[in-house]
Amino acid sequence: MDTGYSYATDGRQDWPGESGFSSAGFRPAWWINPGQRDRVKPPLDAFCNATNNCNSANPPDCPDAKCYEKYWWRGSNVTWKANCDADCGNESIKYVTLREEPGGGTRLKHGTPTCAAAPAGALIVESIPDNVETYSSCGSSGTDAGSFQFTFHPNPAATGPGLGPYEAKGDLHQIGGGQGGHFWYTHTRDTAHLGGPKARMTIDGTWTLGRSVEWARVFAHMPDTGAHTQQAHYVIKGVAGGDRHRYVNTRFGENTWVELGVYRFTSTPRVELTNTTDDGTADEDIAWDAVAFQPLSAKPKHMVVAMGDSYTSGEGSGAYSPESDRGHGKSSWNACRRGDNAWPRKVILPGQTKTVGALADSSDPALSFQVTACSGAKTGLLVHQSRNVTDHRF
Repeated sequence: MDTGYSYATDGRQDWPGESGFSSAGFRPAWWINPGQRDRVKPPLDAFCNATNNCNSANPPDCPDAKCYEKYWWRGSNVTWKANCDADCGNESIKYVTLREEPGGGTRLKHGTPTCAAAPAGALIVESIPDNVETYSSCGSSGTDAGSFQFTFHPNPAATGPGLGPYEAKGDLHQIGGGQGGHFWYTHTRDTAHLGGPKARMTIDGTWTLGRSVEWARVFAHMPDTGAHTQQAHYVIKGVAGGDRHRYVNTRFGENTWVELGVYRFTSTPRVELTNTTDDGTADEDIAWDAVAFQPLSAKPKHMVVAMGDSYTSGEGSGAYSPESDRGHGKSSWNACRRGDNAWPRKVILPGQTKTVGALADSSDPALSFQVTACSGAKTGLLVHQSRNVTDHRF
């Protein structure tokens, strides 16, 4: 039986050509003494002999338990291979069995749940149905403001429309951490690793708000484990003028709400997240936790986007946000080095008494603020897909 897939004992997926790759679903046992392979089953006389009035040359065909007790059951252990080290078979295990399951969400930085924290006035949509008991200290999921739905895609080689195995379900997991004590996670995948639009290992998740809002600030919750990708692709739908795309570095999420922006919705507010990423080699995780919609009474007075290179991102100012300071100084570094002391955050806008940074940190309804500045950025990057060259967190 060939499964087509191979996994290392640490859970990482092996790929053809790599050391350790074996896609066999079952591998035969092996014997030091091959002649003992034929003695896998005990001989008849091990259980049927003169001690229980049984003739192994003509064993009885017992019709009931009483017969078995009389002729077959001997009431003691039976040994038919005295030297098991040399004569017994040896199993071949691909998956190590002595590996503990993920924790229940009660250990610091290993799936710690957040039971009540949320942006002020926000409408939260969880990743599980209402009133589900979670495996965490949060208890029941209670009721939320919408619904969540996964979409899986069948193997294109399956026969018949919509038929065939949904293989991605085998790589979908859950843990008792994150917002409300539950989130889902899986591996990220690009097209070379069976991902991509409607590919058989692609998983798409959609949060849908159960009411209408016009203006709202949107947040996504990042659990403290189970989310590593730097390219989580969120699509905000129902927005006036079409979908909006935001890419989030989830690696440094520690039960935090990440703002995805302020939008005017003209139809049902929805947020989609896929496990397809440009760097998805099935090694890193992506998580579906919770989404929040914070209704606003009107469009924010100030809509500000800070773009630029190191002069704008805050290079040299210190206190960089962790998700934008990964791998600096390495040959393949992609650290944008966005700092709290960058000049766009120090600006005081007309009619305001607080800085842009202070207004943004408090999610003030007067401001929508996004920073895409990146140390080393060039003008030409404005016309390319920036996620391919930078470590953006929008």
